Amino acid sequence: MAGQRRASGTGQIKQTAAGTWAAKAVGGAHLGTFPTKREAQAALAESINNGNRAPRTAQGTAMQRTKAIGRYLDALANGEAGASRSISLGALAGFPNFTSDPEVIDQAVEAIKARTDEGGAIQRLKRQQRIIELQRAAEWLRESAVADVDNPETYFIDHGKAWAEDAGIGYSAFRAMGVPAQVLTRAGITRGFEP
Repeated sequence: MAGQRRASGTGQIKQTAAGTWAAKAVGGAHLGTFPTKREAQAALAESINNGNRAPRTAQGTAMQRTKAIGRYLDALANGEAGASRSISLGALAGFPNFTSDPEVIDQAVEAIKARTDEGGAIQRLKRQQRIIELQRAAEWLRESAVADVDNPETYFIDHGKAWAEDAGIGYSAFRAMGVPAQVLTRAGITRGFEP
């Protein structure tokens, strides 16, 4: 049941509206969001055993969450929020025009690298830039998969409030960055929210 809480003198576990489980240590420090209650309980137990420091798994989760929130804010700034995760490969022989598979992108990079010596200096320079862009796109897709980000806005709605509490970011700062009020409300970040 969403919103279900289990509290004790050593922390708290709460089921989120998305069906995941959030764990907090004594004093309210967010330990992470986990797919199962058992994983949240393990993180809380590890936190207690470590003197209420975040366990390694939660630290990794926090870093992934920060990257995912950053991608959402970047997408907003670039007018791409909610955009597809498909990457354009263009008219590259033997490849689809678009893909969201980082392995296909890696193969496309190798195909372009095989042609880096062809043509004039400007063509070679443009090919080199395309290689860099595709490598970044493949890395972004891999990080997105690790952070389980199907849609940056949905991820923000599911994890933004916990991240904002940890990072000390309030409603006004998000609004100044262009996050729509309705997205903040759905994330549980309402007017006056200041961690």
